Amino acid sequence: MPANEHYFHSRGRGRLSLDCKYCRSKKRKGEKIDPPGAAPSKRIPKAKRYIVTYAQNATPVFEPFLQSLKNYAVKINARVVVIAGRYQNPTSVYSERMANDDWWDPSLDPYIYLGEHEINSGLAVFGDTSIQPTAVRPLSGFETHVRNRSGIFGHPKQELVVIPTASREWPRILMSTGAVTVPNYTQSKAGKKGERSHTIGAAIIEVDGGEFWLRHVTSDEQGCFQDLDSYCSPVGVEPGPPIEALVCGDIHFDSINRAVDEATFSGDGSIVNTMRPRHIVYHDILSMSARPKYDGKKLTTRYKAHVTGKESVRNEVLRVLDGLLCRTPEWSTGHVVQSNHDKHLMHWLETADVKCDPENAVFYHETWLELLRGFNPASKDNWPLPLEVWAKKMLGDEQPLHFLHRDERLRIAGHECDFHGDGGPNGTRGTIGQFAKFGAKTVIGHSHTPGIRDGCMQVGVTGALDQHYNDRPSTWMHAHGILYNSGARTLVFFVGKKWRL
Repeated sequence: MPANEHYFHSRGRGRLSLDCKYCRSKKRKGEKIDPPGAAPSKRIPKAKRYIVTYAQNATPVFEPFLQSLKNYAVKINARVVVIAGRYQNPTSVYSERMANDDWWDPSLDPYIYLGEHEINSGLAVFGDTSIQPTAVRPLSGFETHVRNRSGIFGHPKQELVVIPTASREWPRILMSTGAVTVPNYTQSKAGKKGERSHTIGAAIIEVDGGEFWLRHVTSDEQGCFQDLDSYCSPVGVEPGPPIEALVCGDIHFDSINRAVDEATFSGDGSIVNTMRPRHIVYHDILSMSARPKYDGKKLTTRYKAHVTGKESVRNEVLRVLDGLLCRTPEWSTGHVVQSNHDKHLMHWLETADVKCDPENAVFYHETWLELLRGFNPASKDNWPLPLEVWAKKMLGDEQPLHFLHRDERLRIAGHECDFHGDGGPNGTRGTIGQFAKFGAKTVIGHSHTPGIRDGCMQVGVTGALDQHYNDRPSTWMHAHGILYNSGARTLVFFVGKKWRL
């Protein structure tokens, strides 16, 4: 029986059959048997949308989630793709009871694909790469393996890594999917770590010519999941509830990307108008382009501010606050996280020589007067926040923006959203790797490089990809974070004005 017609025997359980020439040949050579229905010549049919997940051998499928995936695939006309993987340990919980553990649930037969599949010129699905389910960093080492493309890999942990490219426009993305099979690990250190990070979920791919969009979906205990504004269950697909939070990529208001700004806040199909987030979290709202922290005294910097009419710190602060108020709808609460660029305003107040800066002298002294009046020696946070001071001067004490103070916590949908990401433990410089180890789920910004690692999700940037202080190659991307009511999360990427197909 030829390989492309081979089917697992004993009702799909993967047992060898001496009546099958393919089985006898494989057994004689000591080779693995291909998963059911997954002959090497089988190609993923071209489609506009794909739902990609992972299945572990000798492990039952989580049936409610699989049914939800199939319902959603019908609704959005998507192709379901399952990447088959093996746990290279014969003593796993389920397979120890099997005479042969080289089988996959027969309900997955129509969806399993082997080989490397090109989705378009910039993206490929690697169904020929079986990554150990207990791998702590499943995407590690694949930076050059994908060549000049982005890559989707099957693995029970959901991870996302951005690889720098020479272009500022679209760095490469590595993404692992989550699994459709239930946790099945040994009672070992590696097994326990794998079980802890096991996620019932999938990756959604949307394709339009040479462009594509990626995001994760994560199942709840009933096998249901939300993808943007759609709620999927084993029963069917219905409109999803408003999302819990939109965590914006670093704003940098004075250099904000207009296309991303419109697609996020103001367009008819914008994220805010479509999914009506209950909370909107803002990072790095200020650029301090009038008086930058590091090169504010340079002739080139001062001359640029002079020519562009942006020498007034007052105007920048009021412009930013007014912009945030316009972008925070009545159904949302806007939270401003203390960020390093916003802190540059306080740095300027503490170090500026206004005798040589008449343009900003009045604003400087007005701000200091409010700060001195608001100083409270009994408070942990002795000094008011300059941005909050001016928000209250604009709108009074009832201003709707929530400015997070030092050590103030903001917990939304089970995620700690009060960290910007610039500062790590004990005063060190922050990285996604440090926040991934906190134990609690966190959402951070700062690096402008989106990523997902263990409990930490890092958003990208809403501002321009060229901030004049960053050189190529770059990992910066326009990307926001979404938190659903269930506690699931995903990153949303932008291609021009589009954040989905």
